[in-house]
This record gives sequence, C-alpha cells and structure tokens, in this order.
Amino acid sequence: MNPSENLFELIRSLTTSERRYLRLQFDGLTPTPLYIRLYELVLEQTQYDESKIKAALAQYPEFSKLTPLKNYLFHQLMRHLRHFNTPRDVRRQCLNALDGADLLLQRHLPGPARLESQRALRLARTYHLTDLFPAVLQQTRQLAKATDQPDWEASEEAERLALEQLDHETSLRGLYDRLLSLSRRRKEATQGLEAFEQHPLLQQITPQLTFTARLAWHLSWAQIHRMKGDRWRSHVHYVEALTEWERQPTLIKAFPDRFARAVTAYLYSCHGIGDFSEFAPLLKRIQERSGLPRPVRSQLALTAHQLQLLHALNDGPLSAGEPAATALTELLATTKVNPASLIAVRVNLALYHFMLGQLKRTHLELKQVMDLPRSAPRADLRELARALDLIVQHEREERDLLPYQLRSMLRYILRRRDLNAVDRAVRDFIQAVDRDPAAEMGAVQVLRRDLEGVDLVGARELRWWAGQKMGQGDAGQMGVDKV
Repeated sequence: MNPSENLFELIRSLTTSERRYLRLQFDGLTPTPLYIRLYELVLEQTQYDESKIKAALAQYPEFSKLTPLKNYLFHQLMRHLRHFNTPRDVRRQCLNALDGADLLLQRHLPGPARLESQRALRLARTYHLTDLFPAVLQQTRQLAKATDQPDWEASEEAERLALEQLDHETSLRGLYDRLLSLSRRRKEATQGLEAFEQHPLLQQITPQLTFTARLAWHLSWAQIHRMKGDRWRSHVHYVEALTEWERQPTLIKAFPDRFARAVTAYLYSCHGIGDFSEFAPLLKRIQERSGLPRPVRSQLALTAHQLQLLHALNDGPLSAGEPAATALTELLATTKVNPASLIAVRVNLALYHFMLGQLKRTHLELKQVMDLPRSAPRADLRELARALDLIVQHEREERDLLPYQLRSMLRYILRRRDLNAVDRAVRDFIQAVDRDPAAEMGAVQVLRRDLEGVDLVGARELRWWAGQKMGQGDAGQMGVDKV
C-alpha cells in the first residue's frame, strides 16, 4: 500500500468509540489545524479521491504539499490510538512500565524505578507475557545492584527459566504457523506431516509449558489430524484448547479477540463432526461473561447460529434450521455486524428460505445484499445474489422484467471480471425461457449439465435447484461456510 492507502484504510478501520475519542481530542484546537481538516475530508469518503481532497484544501493559504500533511496526520492518529487503547492493552501497559523504570533509573531514582519494574513483572506474570519476561527480569537484576545483598543465583535461574520457556513457546508457535501454511497448499497438505508428528516438542505436553505454548501444542495436533481427515481426533484438541482458555478468565478479559478465535475454531470443529449439543451451553457461558465485549459475544453467537443453519442446509432436516434462522434474523436487526459476515449470513438465510420455497423472503434477503455499495466486501457473494435473484424472480413468475434485470446483472459483473460458469449458466437459462417459455425443462437440464463439476460459489445451489425441478434430489453441500 502507498501512504495514501495506508491513511485511508486506517481511518476506515476506526471504531465508533475511537472516532468519538478523536473528535474530543481535536475539538479543543483553535484555529483548526490543516491535518484535522484532512482527517475530516478523508473520513467523509467511501473511496479515496486525492483530487477532491487537494481541491478542498487549496482554499487554505497554509496548504502547500499533501504528502507531508498525510504523514503527519497518520502519526498523530497512531499516537492518539495508542493512548486510547493503553487502558485495555496489558501488553502496552507492561512495556510502558518497563520504559518508566528505565527513565527513572537514568535519573538515579532507584526507589520509584523499582516500583515500576515490579508493576511490569506483575503484569507479565498475570497475563502470561512470556516474550517480555526476559527483559523484565533483566531490569530487575539491574535494580538488584542497588541492594546490599542481591541474590544473583536466584536472579540468573529465573532468567534462564524464562528464556527456556520463551524458546519452547516460540518453537511451538512456529510449528503451528508452518502447519497452517502447509494446509493452504492443498496438493502438498498431507506431505511432510510425519515430520511434524515426530517433532520432539509435540510428543507430550508438560506442566512447564506456558499458556500460549500449551495452546500452540493442542492447535498443532488439531491441525495435523484435520489435515489427515481425522475430524474427531482434531476436535479433541480444539476442546482442550478451549478448556485452557476457560481456566483463565483473566486472560479472556484481557485478550477477548484471541479467545473469540479459539471459540470460533471450536464451533467450526463441532460443525465438522455434526455435534451441536454444546452450542447452547457455550453461548450461555459466553453471554454471562461480563468482561467480554458485547461485539465479541454477538459475533460468536452469529457464528454459532450460522453453523447450525449450514448444518440444516447440508444434512437436514430443514426444519432444524428454523431456530437458527430466527436467531440470525434477530441478531442482524439488533447488532452491528462486520460487513463480510453480514453478507455471508444474508446469503445463507436466502438459500435457506429458497430451499423451503419461501421465495418472497428469499428475494428480500438477496435484495439487502444487492443494495450494498460496490465498495462493500465479498464481491463474489454480491454477484451471486444477483444471479440467484433472477432464478427467484423466474420461480415467482415475475418474468416481465427478467431480460432487463439480466442485462443489469451482466453489466454489474463485467465491470469487475469476466463471466464465469455460474454467470453463463444463469444467462443462458434466462435467455432460453425468455425466447420459449415452453422449453423451461430443457433449459433446466442444460443449466444442470453446464454446472456439473463446477466448483464455484453458487454452482452447487443452482445444481440443487435444477435437480429439484427435475425431481432428482439435491446436489451436495450448500451455503457459504466462511463467515
């Protein structure tokens, strides 16, 4: 990314509370500095347009060059964001305590420096900040020089143990990262697994391992078994990883996003083995955790209900998905959901209603997706929504406008990419029935034949629909399985 894109993406990523905080910081400055005017101009844009920004800033005599102004604004935003997030960022608190102790030592104030160093040590121990332990203990040793009888042996042993734990943790995290990288290369995914299985660090889990190291140990084995196709043994390790988290309520409060990733991995594992019995108790425990931010709780509930809906779509009975569909509809009405998740959920709800024959509700869900701006994520699903809606309108016998809607869909897609097999199949079907409505079944057979073996988003759903029209059952897995 260039500096302009960095600044634009940073401002787009600001949460409502961060924007409110920045407004409070900026409002007291008079006259309004030029960098704040730049911030307000970028904030208003949905797509970065530098020419409009330059034109707006040109009216101010102090404006000369935009690049230095962008750099200054970027650094000011980062400074304010660091300050805003420090009360919730225990890692930054620990680093600030370390810096504070160093500053006091430089001023020959060992008493206050010792207090800051003790605070850093307490934070590192409480929140398992293994990578900061060596620096904290080294500073403690520096402060011990000021005492009459420093315990050098104990200090050196503590540092040695901290370095050993950090080495094990780093190695296990490295193993897990390499396994993740290997899993993304599908053709090579099962090659080289034996070397991982025989790695000395993965042979047994020991009490000496840190919290993060134990998580990496379980997640590494979960990944190995998943890549070998053994979902049940993989699930055992996802359960253990979640159990490790639930034993540490302090860490859940301090690192809600990391905890949410562990819960999400567990939920997907349950979905993989078709066991949803723990969903309700787990969601209840999550909702009762007062220290967990509401957006995190809502996102986890959204994921759980989404997976239950996918299970009903794929394995049936469809009636089993009704509670999940109702819960998802309520969540979307009351909760702010990130755009990518919102689109995936609405498409899956549309597919669920489509399979039930609820065509009006299907159209309403798809329309919510189609009405999103081009800048929204998941262009693949937004394009799929347009294709599916043509089939829905055909089934609803609202066919007068179909040729025009087809041209609109094709224009929309061709602005981003060439037509794929799904687009062409829908186009050919709509054009065929428009020419000769009596040839509908023949057009359905052609659509299903053209999509046979196609592995694109929407292909399975359209094959299912064609199969239902032809009385030949379903066509495999349905729905969008990545939220």
